[in-house]
Amino acid sequence: MRFATVFPAPDERGPRATLLRVTPFVAVATIALGIARNVMTTAGAHGSALVNVLAAFWVFVAVAVVSALSIAYRRSVGNDRQRLRWVTATFALGLSGLVVYFVGLAFGSAPPFLELATLTSPASRSVSGT
Repeated sequence: MRFATVFPAPDERGPRATLLRVTPFVAVATIALGIARNVMTTAGAHGSALVNVLAAFWVFVAVAVVSALSIAYRRSVGNDRQRLRWVTATFALGLSGLVVYFVGLAFGSAPPFLELATLTSPASRSVSGT
């Protein structure tokens, strides 16, 4: 998220600047939610509501990153625009496995080999109910 707000150059005003200011709070909230989920899982409590909050939070972060990169792309010219094209293509290629995995989970038919595509497979298993 921080990368999306400062590349190729940070803004002093606007949505990217606001996103840059809230990035530390988002990081702390993500860590806290992850720790709470792990503690609840270890304690034997069913944390499906917390997992849903964590998933919604990650959707917010993904939308914020895409928005920040699109704003940067719209404002950039020349070499910076070309760099942003490469960054966008890399993100799209790198995250496509996660998208396929979570879409499969949403429809209840994720292929088993895609469990390796995510680092949060225990959380995604509890979302799918297995």
